[in-house]
Amino acid sequence: MAKVIIVGAGVAGISAGIYARLAGYDAVIFEKHHTAGGNLSGWRRGEYFIDNCIHWLTGTNKDIESYKIWEDIGMLGDGVEIFKPNVLYTVELDGQSLSFSRDIEKLEDDMVAVSAEDEKESRAFIGAVKAAQKLLKFGGGENKPTRLLKYLPMTMGDLADRFKHPLLKRFFTYFLGEKFGALAMLIVGGTFCSGDADIPYGGSVAAAERIVKRYEELGGELVLGKEVVRADDGKVIFADGSEETGDYVIITADPAAAAGRMVRAKMPRAIAKRYKNKKLIRFSSVQCALAAESDKKLFEGDIIISIPDEYREELGSDRVSYREYYHEKDFAPEGKSIYQSMIFIDEEKSKEYISLDADKVEYKEKKRRIGEISRELFEKRFPELSGKVKCIDVWTPATYKRFTGAEVGSFMSFLFPKNYIPLHVDGSIEGHPRMFYAGQWLCPPGGLPNAAKSGKLVIEKIKKLEQKHASHAKAAKTVTAEG
Repeated sequence: MAKVIIVGAGVAGISAGIYARLAGYDAVIFEKHHTAGGNLSGWRRGEYFIDNCIHWLTGTNKDIESYKIWEDIGMLGDGVEIFKPNVLYTVELDGQSLSFSRDIEKLEDDMVAVSAEDEKESRAFIGAVKAAQKLLKFGGGENKPTRLLKYLPMTMGDLADRFKHPLLKRFFTYFLGEKFGALAMLIVGGTFCSGDADIPYGGSVAAAERIVKRYEELGGELVLGKEVVRADDGKVIFADGSEETGDYVIITADPAAAAGRMVRAKMPRAIAKRYKNKKLIRFSSVQCALAAESDKKLFEGDIIISIPDEYREELGSDRVSYREYYHEKDFAPEGKSIYQSMIFIDEEKSKEYISLDADKVEYKEKKRRIGEISRELFEKRFPELSGKVKCIDVWTPATYKRFTGAEVGSFMSFLFPKNYIPLHVDGSIEGHPRMFYAGQWLCPPGGLPNAAKSGKLVIEKIKKLEQKHASHAKAAKTVTAEG
């Protein structure tokens, strides 16, 4: 029986471990931290729970492939309750607002109501979302992929430029940003409007606990607090000098951080090509948790508001999104609420935070300042909460780098541009036939579904290698017997 060593107990690592056990292999996962889940995490600050990861989860619809993966690894399935929001996000401008409704007919009517002048373009966009639904195997109707191809050469900024009304322009640029390929918007919209992209109750930590439980029930071994500093074919070396041997090694760290360091080999060419592609932008975010002395439901999903000019350079963005957790009654004490702000930032800004982390006093002051601005903007938008909101935590790309080792503190992988179709690449490491990469970095823009799928794919590759080895061994035995 083959033994598979897995470095990292994030979603990719646990997924690989589960599929290894389902294939009949021994599996052991080593994680440097004292908790499993990777980015699929959360933590408490006093009476409040902060959820780090699941904003919406692709694959909650039972009719698509990714649900089967979630079911296999225990993320979803019987007994796991799902929250289905009616709104993905809302943008506002000059007293008007527009929400991305789950009801696609309502979304179309709302867009047309904003601007009759943009009716033709609004209906064309809705038609493309419906085409995405069909392509993603949601719903019925005529399959018209050509409606999607029209948007492939566009960025979100290009898509916004097709509209005249400023609110409709903001509706597109404020969600994913101007540089993201417009195809992403159609995929997200088609997914959400098809009864997918929902949120498991209990959030990220509960989800992490479920997949760890599934892995251990299958007989997999999980070793926490054990840092791997060197990996090679069939062997890993730990920070304490001890070693572990096996038949295969799977690395789930950011290849940019692992290659040439933990792994004494160049990054696989297919993966390296992505890091060298200037159009594939790495990104991260600065996030704040806000505690409010009120349990009034203010909005649903995310509300994205404009950052005033005087703060844009300091924060590195023109917008901030706020997320509510009204559906999670255990995330805040009775009579109170928790909200989280997110400011997307580019790679260069992310590196600034990582560099700043070296000066603990300055870094702490920077976080305090961000928390104050986040609170101030939230209270300004919701004046009924004035004086009732406080910032209870701030986390940055430096936080992600410390926790996951991602080179620039990314929590996802690459922002994919126009004229780009994101596909999984092979994580095989040249010159090391028994060592592989797995994780979200193998398919932009990353995220939980791509991480989980990569874990499955790498075990499928190992199964083929094992079958090949078995076949060769059988042939050799036959030749020996006949000789």
